[in-house]
Amino acid sequence: YAELSPDRRAILARQAILFRLSQGGGGDVLIASAAAAQRRVIPRAGFAALCDLVLPEEELDRTRLDANLTRAGYARAAVVEDPGTFAVRGGVIDLFPPLYRYPVRVELFGDLVESIKLFDPHTQRTMRAVDELYIHPVRETVLTPGAEPRGRILAAADAADHPSAKTRALLEQLEAGEDFFGVEALTPAFHARLAAVGEYLPAAAPWFVMDPDGVRRAADEELADARERFSARRADHRIAFAPEEHFLTGDELLAMPSRAPMRIDALPLEMHGADDASTSVRFVVESHTPLVRALERARAEKADELLRPLLHHLAGARAEGWRVALSCTTLTGAERLAGLLGAHDVTVALRREPGAAGLFNLTPGAPPTIFLGPLRSGFRLLADALDVVTEEEIFGQRSHHREGPRAPVSPAVKKTSQAFAAGLAAFSDLAPGAHLVH
Repeated sequence: YAELSPDRRAILARQAILFRLSQGGGGDVLIASAAAAQRRVIPRAGFAALCDLVLPEEELDRTRLDANLTRAGYARAAVVEDPGTFAVRGGVIDLFPPLYRYPVRVELFGDLVESIKLFDPHTQRTMRAVDELYIHPVRETVLTPGAEPRGRILAAADAADHPSAKTRALLEQLEAGEDFFGVEALTPAFHARLAAVGEYLPAAAPWFVMDPDGVRRAADEELADARERFSARRADHRIAFAPEEHFLTGDELLAMPSRAPMRIDALPLEMHGADDASTSVRFVVESHTPLVRALERARAEKADELLRPLLHHLAGARAEGWRVALSCTTLTGAERLAGLLGAHDVTVALRREPGAAGLFNLTPGAPPTIFLGPLRSGFRLLADALDVVTEEEIFGQRSHHREGPRAPVSPAVKKTSQAFAAGLAAFSDLAPGAHLVH
């Protein structure tokens, strides 16, 4: 419900996983958090209708393939480098389904598929041949049978008192097939219904549910937060669809494993004594989901004090006697965070050596301590009264690039780069009078 587009890589990866599951693949074990399993997806039948298969030595209707790729959400590009794009140049069709690590080149001889080969997106040189090419949707905002997006959006716009001129412009963008910023909020309008991920799983698949009560709590919290955001969006006269159209309820989520022929629940440990009285022991680790959402909302709404949710969280934890630690990936990031907190009169201790030595020896209620380490998600250990918040939770997710082949660098470019770098390891090393190239 925030005015943010989700991570495109996550959307692409989700569609690739759905395709594998729809084909009976995806490995022997599928692991999903409560929040991931709670999210509704494209119905399986509609997803399958947008999939295609290209084989060597078979005829290919280029016009039909072009239309199918557009319907499945692929974007036309001059050069195919990114997943979810395609290009047509005469008898050569390049496309990049997220299912593959590299893009694929289809070479035609007339209407006959002569070869299907992977190619390097950096050099555009072909690599090894493949026996078949699977094509699947790359977006959730693709039309599936039975959908009536115009009527759904008009009804949602009327319910939110959305300005008519803006509604007309939005409908024109949709009818033109544009993939615009924030379109993901309209996903339910593209489908007659959104489905549970259970539709993609084999009927005989056994389920293992880790802490069913915890799963239900997580689902209820997710839905409660969504309802709050939905109400705020409606109050701001913006188009929104009910949370139940995006998410499963707690009952619906736990109904999926209940229908399976085998379900195993990991329940709290119970200890029995001589008097036959039982005591439930829970090993509880909490996440910072409420804090992360509050910080995301502050960034999306461009609040005056973006760190206010963090300041409130730290003050509350210290008042309750928690030991508070902050984790940053680099020393530069740690110094930046220390400076920002200092500007709000929050004193912090900075450990300049990487590692978590002394983490459990922090003084309860003391000012936060910043540690250096590659921790992406924080946690709260109730039994130890330890609260660890990470840099990514505070400032948002960073880009984590997958290492891949890189284009060769010419000696001249390398020499110029080294000359201007002058031994600098980071921007913080720059000093007045240093030479820069902009």
